[in-house]
Amino acid sequence: MDNQIPEPQNQSTIPSMPQAPQPESKIGPIIGIIIVIIVLVVGALYFWGEKLNQQKIETVSEQNSAPATPAEDNAVAELKAQSTSDDVSSIKQDLTATTIEGLDASFQAEAQ
Repeated sequence: MDNQIPEPQNQSTIPSMPQAPQPESKIGPIIGIIIVIIVLVVGALYFWGEKLNQQKIETVSEQNSAPATPAEDNAVAELKAQSTSDDVSSIKQDLTATTIEGLDASFQAEAQ
């Protein structure tokens, strides 16, 4: 005797519910793009600032090394031509030969 129960051949299965599609997370790539843009902007600002600083240094050095005008050259030559004597008559002669009319104009030009 066979005590085995035969299995049914056409057993209907309950169809499983289809799983809802998972929404793709797009926040990761967006955050990555934002980080890249921020790095590029910071780098651009850094290089722009360095360029401005370099231009400022060049401008200041050009102003400091500007050639003297002929009037300044003449004044310097007159000062170098003074006597080295320390007697009163030589000092008076050097003072009367020194022109001081344009001194304030050159100081004001340098201050600006």
